[in-house]
Amino acid sequence: MLEIRVLGDLVVLVDGVVVPVPQGLVRNALLALVVSLDRVVPDQVLSERLWGDEAPRTAAYSLRNVVSRLRDVVGEAAVVRASGGYRLLADAARVDIVELERHLARGRAQTMTDPGAALVELDAALALVRGESYRDVRDDEWAVGVARSADELVAAVEEAWTDARLRIGNVGADLWRIRAFVAAAPMRERRWCQLVDALSLDARRAEALRAVQEAKATLAEYGLVHGPELTAAERRALQTDSSSRRDGEVDESEARVRASHSLLRAGAFDEARALLEQAAALAAEHGGRRSAARVKLEQARLAM
Repeated sequence: MLEIRVLGDLVVLVDGVVVPVPQGLVRNALLALVVSLDRVVPDQVLSERLWGDEAPRTAAYSLRNVVSRLRDVVGEAAVVRASGGYRLLADAARVDIVELERHLARGRAQTMTDPGAALVELDAALALVRGESYRDVRDDEWAVGVARSADELVAAVEEAWTDARLRIGNVGADLWRIRAFVAAAPMRERRWCQLVDALSLDARRAEALRAVQEAKATLAEYGLVHGPELTAAERRALQTDSSSRRDGEVDESEARVRASHSLLRAGAFDEARALLEQAAALAAEHGGRRSAARVKLEQARLAM
């Protein structure tokens, strides 16, 4: 099975084993075909992606040579000649960015009805991201738009993850990640809104309101005017009852979930599974929908 990973440095695996891809033309040819996965890339277009305006006089011969060397890496059957060009077959290759899109679609579809299951999908999507997408060619003129679209897709996964996490509740343990998402893209108003909602959900009213002011100032630095989403998040923060939060106050279901983390780190999987079963029973009896979703998420992670 051929696997191609472009969410970071290019990595190619054949039957689970990493195979080296030569730097330069062969590597760029593979990426040029990946962005048009399962579609024919005409010879002229592929030549332009490889050499720009400086194609050699023997471009046709040179292109055949590059593709031949590429086939030595990915296999003869993966790259086919068709209609005056070349096509990387989707059936022959598993590409991480395609997997990311599938996890995102499934996660979004489940967020409202089963946020725990949605978070499992979105965790799987985030695990695929190792760095900047299409790092080897992202500065090439033909790839700028492709890289930007890939970056936006990753951003969508991060924001969908936060949406699902907010639906589950008990966000205190994951506030660090929500803050990290904001820090990575401070010009994205939606992330500020998610942070404000997370702080409000954790009954941190003062912090939530400070985050609103920080969001407005930061967006202004980028020449942006905040929209109605941030205003609505601020309104929700103002309605937060900060007195409902007590230091050290954790329901019994959540306490068992947290205890299971220590057991998992110690490799005590059976004991962790037993604690999560207890937590599930308590959540069903007392914890409500969000606690139940939280436990379901942890059980799903343990099963992976």
